[in-house]
Amino acid sequence: MCLETIKNIILPRLLKMNVIKVTLTGGEPFVHTKLLEICNLLAENDIEITICTNATLITDAVLEKYSIIPNLKFNISLDGFSFNSHGKFREMRNKSDFEQLLSNIQNIGNKGKLNGLLCTPNIFCQENEFAEICKFGKSNNAKYVLFNPLSNFGRGQKSLNLTVKENIFEIIENTTRCFIDNNFEVLYIRFPNIKKQLLPQCVLGNMFYVFTNGDTTLCPYMVFACKNDDSPYPESEFIMGNIIEENININEYIKTHSLNSILLKTDCKDKRECYGGCYAAKIMNGNKIDECDRDLCPRKEEF
Repeated sequence: MCLETIKNIILPRLLKMNVIKVTLTGGEPFVHTKLLEICNLLAENDIEITICTNATLITDAVLEKYSIIPNLKFNISLDGFSFNSHGKFREMRNKSDFEQLLSNIQNIGNKGKLNGLLCTPNIFCQENEFAEICKFGKSNNAKYVLFNPLSNFGRGQKSLNLTVKENIFEIIENTTRCFIDNNFEVLYIRFPNIKKQLLPQCVLGNMFYVFTNGDTTLCPYMVFACKNDDSPYPESEFIMGNIIEENININEYIKTHSLNSILLKTDCKDKRECYGGCYAAKIMNGNKIDECDRDLCPRKEEF
């Protein structure tokens, strides 16, 4: 996505929609030759910026340029706490590359620019590494560590054989919850619902995602899930429009689209408050968005 398009078309429309935060993701954002200019442009318009990166291209000189941008922070992928785990999972060539990554994270943390660490639990990790990641993140001023396993839709779809066994998810929680306090969170995405907890409300409708061609959606994972042969929906069902070609009114879209009904709380049969689960996961499993999220439903054995 070129700088001119962002500056002349997308940014004015973001401001019109009162957008206050933007996350730049990819791929790897740092391969974009105009990334620094894009960040400065957003910052000049009082928009908070988060860059999701693998941090391998952030040299000291690069960090100096980004560290002076106000309201800019980094989310960094760290999928293990050794070269044998993160390095293998990310296909790093040399152990020194992993050591440089840890050094980069420390430097970013020392600058007060580390927002969070993003971990994809994988089979190369030793059980103690998940706690080490939390300890490392917390000691480098991160706000959180997010554990997000590989899924059937979106990134990681072709690498599902590398995901951890179900019992490891419980080990991750048991060894990392001790790091949680008022200043540090540990987030667990789509972990097995062993405790049969009621499903929380999705953030659908609070943010939106723009693909590089300008197509805009409330949830990219719902679009990815539609690629599954069992999906009851075409991909176009959840594309609101193209932000480069047209003004997009999200509130109007929610009101007039079938999503309007599912953004509201739904009740289980026993009238307990349950919010229905992940819409993308339902689509991936061949279900309609108003059906049960059977992977995590606390009462799925009853259906």
